[in-house]
Amino acid sequence: MKTPMLRRHAIVLAATLASLAPGWAIAQAKLKVAAIYTVPFEQQWVSRIHKALKAAEARGEIEYKASENVSNADYERVMREYATDAARKAEELKSTSERTKELEALASGFAATKEELTQALEFEKSLVESLEKDLVAAKAVPTVAPAELEALREQVVAVQAQASSQVAAAKESANDDLDTLRLVAQSEIDELRTQQQAAQAQATVALESLQSELRAVQTRSAAELEDARRELTAKKGELEAANTSEREALASHVATVHSRFEALVVYARALESRLVGAESRRGELEAKLEELVAEIRMHALSGEIPPPMELPTAPTATPLPTD
Repeated sequence: MKTPMLRRHAIVLAATLASLAPGWAIAQAKLKVAAIYTVPFEQQWVSRIHKALKAAEARGEIEYKASENVSNADYERVMREYATDAARKAEELKSTSERTKELEALASGFAATKEELTQALEFEKSLVESLEKDLVAAKAVPTVAPAELEALREQVVAVQAQASSQVAAAKESANDDLDTLRLVAQSEIDELRTQQQAAQAQATVALESLQSELRAVQTRSAAELEDARRELTAKKGELEAANTSEREALASHVATVHSRFEALVVYARALESRLVGAESRRGELEAKLEELVAEIRMHALSGEIPPPMELPTAPTATPLPTD
């Protein structure tokens, strides 16, 4: 019962490997796409590219990974991480393909051993049937001596023993090959499962790291944006206050200049009137001075003392307007 069970396990293993081989070939042929955006996914142009790549990933055409809000300082590092991860996965796929080929070679060897064992069993069966036919034919001939029958029987027994030993040896060899193949296949499967788990763990750690970095970048960007908004608000308030104070100062200066201009106009008009009055008084003074000179001359010619003269008073000066 042991040999058929091992044979069935080996057949199932070979069929499983044969069914997995095309899948690995397809996985190797699938295109891997990594996108690094310095803006959010919701940006006008980036959103179209991101949606198209996600649709291609949903159809199974590509493997798509993306990072958003990556600053210019972190762009090279994120790209290097993607490239390193892709190279590592390519190396793992290459080693997986090589191990698949080794398992396929072992499965082919098992199939050849199975074919040899089947041929040996068929040869044994045909040989036994031929000997039994010869024995029946010999029994049916009445002229055969008992010694010849005994010799023929011994020959049949010897052939059966030899065939049984060959079949036993072939079965033992096949069992050993099956055990070896099963152990090797189980070891390979365990190793592949371990590597897959390790790769998944590394991918999870890398994804968590990228997500934490993305959250940190988003937090930092939000803080910088809030600081910039506050600074702009403060600058706007300062500019508005400065403009208000400058407008008030300018309005005050304009009012002062206007008042001084009006005062200067009034002063100029007063000076003009005074000038007109001074011109008229100059004529009066000149006429009076001529009268006085004539009177002094008359008194001098007559030898009389002239009476005291009354000098005209000077006009009062108007002060200049001040600020």
